Order: sequence, then structure tokens, then C-alpha cells
Amino acid sequence: MPSSQPQSVIVIGGGMVGLLAARLLSTQQIPVTVIEANKPHLRWTKTDKDARVSAVNLASKNVLEKVSAWELLSDSAFTPLREMIVWDGAGGGEIHFDSADIGEPELGYIVENREIIRVLWQQCEADERITLLCPSTPHKISSEKDFVTLTLENNKTISASAIIGADGGHSWVRSQMDAGVIERSYYQQAIVAVVKTEIAHHHIAYQNFLSTGPIGLLPLADPYQMAVVWSCETEKAEALLALDDIEFNLEMTNALQMRLGELTLLNKPKAIPLVMRHA
Repeated sequence: MPSSQPQSVIVIGGGMVGLLAARLLSTQQIPVTVIEANKPHLRWTKTDKDARVSAVNLASKNVLEKVSAWELLSDSAFTPLREMIVWDGAGGGEIHFDSADIGEPELGYIVENREIIRVLWQQCEADERITLLCPSTPHKISSEKDFVTLTLENNKTISASAIIGADGGHSWVRSQMDAGVIERSYYQQAIVAVVKTEIAHHHIAYQNFLSTGPIGLLPLADPYQMAVVWSCETEKAEALLALDDIEFNLEMTNALQMRLGELTLLNKPKAIPLVMRHA
């Protein structure tokens, strides 16, 4: 027999999207089971810098407020985004976005992904309508007339009215649906890191379009720290990662044309391959 009644929802994936979906369903009195293979890190030190951030617009902030998550974010993990300056490094022009132009105090916020996950995970743990199964791995989905049944790797079965797939680009749920997917590489990598700036960022984001791809700086809570996202052709990315810190800092500073003075790495840069997927 299934281990739960079908008047519920199963969410596969315990990242930002899956956890937020679970909390929103819970606010509508709907029982939810979240399936996640790996428990996230919920603690880190002040010196542990993380460049994986999200630009959260005002609408998304409202959703996080709806589940009482926004007010639980640590002040050191997010900062307002008030302006954005974008230009063509070859001299093709510049555009300036300012929150004052739309009568708002900010355009949105830059928030650390891990902090959003921490808050939502702890909320789900405390929510009586949410069951977190972690570590847990899905094995098979079968459909009945009025509900679906999920079989886990340990042979446990759970039935629900619906299954939400929030399990990333290589979605297992998508593969079970036999949904077609178009995928191609951009032949680029995004180099991400946290950097120290010589000039305070004043809650302004910067982006320069270079011939090899754009480089952007997103403000963090510290007025002299920013997350860099440098997208460039794979060969260029590999060459940059082969540089020592002093050489990399110089290349990065020049790529931003000294808009924030000298830039200095605060952690080791990482490269993420850029891929287009359309399901």
C-alpha cells in the first residue's frame, strides 16, 4: 500500500525552486513530500566566500515574503541592487538603469543562493505539512487514474495528486516523462568568484560586453565586495584559470576598465560550462 494519501504533492529536488514550491503549497494546506539526495550545507564561516548568487527581483521578493522567508535572511547574505551600468567595451555605447526612474528604492536584490536554501530548508524542517526525505533517490514513477505513485530506491512508495520536478538541468523527472529536450553548448564558460574592489560599489552592478563575452560584477553585502561572472570562450576561460592570482587580478581589472579601481580575488575562481537546454 502507498505510504501516504494521494491528496498531496511530491516535490523532487530540494534546491531553491523545490523548497519554495513546497512552502507555497503548505500555505494552501496541501501536504508535501520533498525528495532530495543530498542535504545542503546550512553553516559556513564568515571567511567562506561564495559567488553563487541570484538577482532577486521585487516580484520574487514578494513570494519569499509570502512564506515568511525573506525576513529570516542574514543581513550579511544579501544587498539591494539600486543601479546597473552596462556598456560595450569596444566603445559601442552605454546604458544606465536606476531604480529611481521607476519610483522604487531598488531594482531588486543580490542574494546568496546558499542563504535562500538554508532559510527555506529550515522552514520545511519545521513545517508540519512538509516531509523531507533526505538522503533519498527516486526510482520510478507510475500513473493511476487519479494519482501518481513514486517508488524510491529503497522500494518505499509514495502516492500523490501530482509530482513537481525541481531537479535541475539534468532532470530525472523530465526523463521519466519522456519529454524531448534540445541541448547545445555555447562553447563558453562562466568564471565565478568573489572579489574585493578598490572603490565601494554603492549597490551598483556593472557589465561590460567584450569581444570574447560579457563580464559582470554584482554587489554583495560588504561595500567593497562583489561577485564576478565572467563569461568567455572556452579557450579564453582555460587561459584565465591558468594564471596566478596577480595576473588574473590584472586581467579582470582591465576587463572592467578600472570602473571600481583594482580588483582582487578573495577566493579561487571556478568555471561553469554554459549550455542551452529547452524541454
